[in-house]
Amino acid sequence: MKKILSLLLATTLAPLALIACTPTKDSPISEKSPTKETANTPKEATPPSKDSSVPKKAEFTTLTGGKTGNYYKAATELNEILAEIGFGLKIEESPGSIENIQKIGTGKIDIAFAQNDATALQRNVDKKEKTKIFDNLVVLAPVSDEVVHIVVNKKAGIKKLADLKGKKVAFGPKGSGTFVSAAVIYYANNIDETAGIYQDVAESIEKVKKGELDAAFFTTAVGVPLLKDISAEDGKDLELLPIEDFSFVKSGKLDRIYLKESIPANSYPWQTKEVKALATTSYILVKKDLEEDKVYEIAKAIYPKAKDLKTKNPFWKKFSVDEAKADLKDGTPYHPGVAKFLKEK
Repeated sequence: MKKILSLLLATTLAPLALIACTPTKDSPISEKSPTKETANTPKEATPPSKDSSVPKKAEFTTLTGGKTGNYYKAATELNEILAEIGFGLKIEESPGSIENIQKIGTGKIDIAFAQNDATALQRNVDKKEKTKIFDNLVVLAPVSDEVVHIVVNKKAGIKKLADLKGKKVAFGPKGSGTFVSAAVIYYANNIDETAGIYQDVAESIEKVKKGELDAAFFTTAVGVPLLKDISAEDGKDLELLPIEDFSFVKSGKLDRIYLKESIPANSYPWQTKEVKALATTSYILVKKDLEEDKVYEIAKAIYPKAKDLKTKNPFWKKFSVDEAKADLKDGTPYHPGVAKFLKEK
């Protein structure tokens, strides 16, 4: 892991150009299920579309995260929109973005959700082999800023990142976006990342509540139900660890993949103060050889629904034509079908 992380930190990452088709660019690739991660084999579980009156013209295999997570929910919302034009998504669960990227990069699936930090990490592992994978990846849309939550037990005496050293800390399942965020932050702060505990996020949070673990990482959108459903009483021993010193982000050349973010006070019943944190952008990826006309139709169907999606689900925070155009201008490799749609706007 140290070698892998050193590769990431030694590379100056281009803004969002994570899926770049040239070996010098970095690319997005990881996620976990933002509500509850699963390490099981991907399961097919596509909800029926609302409009069965439109004949189905095409179906696209789509890899998300756990069934209770943000990615899975977002995919079902896209499926409802695409049903209106006769397209459908064959939605599958996944243990995390690393697997998502590997499968879409090898052409085993059509669409996948992934975090930027995990993509950048994966992009620099075994560059020769990964170049083949990343040459097959392009972007369909930006989705959200996923915030690194570090949930700690108040009795553990953890007040700053350095205090995590020597503590029992959960990193989420291996291969998940949470795992990547935790390992990178540990490494950048000279803490031994091999000491991390790899297990399901929901299980980890429960153990932090009981004092069986000192802390747990969870990279997800603010307001995630797993944390929001913990009452003030049940979470009386919990708090979020603030990141007060962001110098490691710049010195570690991580400022291209991590953004400064704040978790507003009362985002969770047990969290009464604003907390400074880091966030990484998540994307919807598509395989490069997916037919341009079909991807154009997908883009034309979903982008005009951005406002409705955001109203329905705040996870779609960054999904918009303007965000995508800004990415395109910065060199992020969007699918030609999407680029064609954006140029018309």
